[in-house]
Amino acid sequence: EAAIAALGAHIRAAYGAPDDASARAAAEEEIGFAASLCEGQAPGSMASYDAVILFYRYWHSYDPDLFEPVRSALERAILADPAYAEAHACLSLTYTNAVRFGIVMPGLDARQRALTLARRALELAPHSSGAYHALSNALWFGGDMQAGLAAIETGWCLNPNDTDIMAELGMRYAARMMWDKGIPLLEGSYARNPGQPGIYRAPLALYHFAHRRFQEALAEARRIGAPRNLYVSLLVAISAAELGLRQEAEAAVRDMLAVNPDYGSHAATDLERRNIHPDLAVLVLDGLRKAGLPLLDDPLAA
Repeated sequence: EAAIAALGAHIRAAYGAPDDASARAAAEEEIGFAASLCEGQAPGSMASYDAVILFYRYWHSYDPDLFEPVRSALERAILADPAYAEAHACLSLTYTNAVRFGIVMPGLDARQRALTLARRALELAPHSSGAYHALSNALWFGGDMQAGLAAIETGWCLNPNDTDIMAELGMRYAARMMWDKGIPLLEGSYARNPGQPGIYRAPLALYHFAHRRFQEALAEARRIGAPRNLYVSLLVAISAAELGLRQEAEAAVRDMLAVNPDYGSHAATDLERRNIHPDLAVLVLDGLRKAGLPLLDDPLAA
């Protein structure tokens, strides 16, 4: 882990901070060349390649029905092609989603599995932006916010044209209410790639919500298109409640509880675990109260 952190620091120092446009421009050719050499071996079987393609289908929708088929296919892929770095990174991201969305996996520590796979992806492809993406998610949702942020910044330094990396970094900044950094990245990622996964609209919805632009927040939340995702329903619920759209807010709360019937018992703890800025968490919790969700760990009730 120390070696990975040291390499990331070296890359960020060599190529400039993500918002240092001149440094990135000067290093762009060298970065692209290094990345093209170091992204790891191609798969030896079409089945392994197909597993990664299936992952990207899942990544665009977060469809819970695809989670287990994707996980199983990628596990087979890394057995068949143990040097296939991209499959390791994708499988790491899949296990991190189990952590972030509360998917129970009896007998398996999804958090540790995600970290192990991300580190292996970096061993196989030390300059892969995708491997740093996987490491960032594993660290961020595993409780190490600063290391998670550093990893995604490193990934963007390596590949500033990767719109997924752009959007992921924007999400991290937005979670910490660093709007001046996060929102241009998110908007820029959609400008470059309109086919970006809809989930990257979630921080845009939070941005508008935090600035009391509730109509815009609701519009962004409705556009996400991730089925049975608790956090999409949360965004709809709080935005609709602020607009006085009682029926839509209550329906969204029912959708939340269909995914996690006990969410009201740990909503505040969950937002903290996701590294949501405390001031932003207060606004979200207030919105959930207005939407009609009983909060048993409500800090204001203490």
